[in-house]
Amino acid sequence: MPAPSYHNIEGGLSTSISQDIGIFGILKQLLHLSTRVRQREEEREEEQLRQSPTQTLLNCFMLGWFIIGSVWVYKEYEPNYDPSKNDGQYCNRNLYLFAFWLITSVYILLGTITLCLCSLSIASIVLQPKISEFEAESSENIRRR
Repeated sequence: MPAPSYHNIEGGLSTSISQDIGIFGILKQLLHLSTRVRQREEEREEEQLRQSPTQTLLNCFMLGWFIIGSVWVYKEYEPNYDPSKNDGQYCNRNLYLFAFWLITSVYILLGTITLCLCSLSIASIVLQPKISEFEAESSENIRRR
């Protein structure tokens, strides 16, 4: 029995991933917009602190779809781009590279944000004693005046 092939799925899958994430992203934003339009100002301030169950469900679905898409795209890194080779099983080069670099850019952005936040946290911990000393000196100078 031949091994199952996922190459036929991949071409449509890359398109499907891009379209579905786009569709669900638009659906999520429309849902959020409709909720904001129907609310008063006081309710908007409260709503910023919590999400509706539908938005949470959409966020979980989009995260799961992103992870699954990452696995499918990275698993086939450097697939066959030539339709005449390998029994006609191939990936569209532009579509595959688009999906690959889109996913990779998200990971690069997340890594950069994480690195910046960790650097800021470390800097605030290291500088905390100096800031406390400065505040203490400032309050003593104010009392003396």
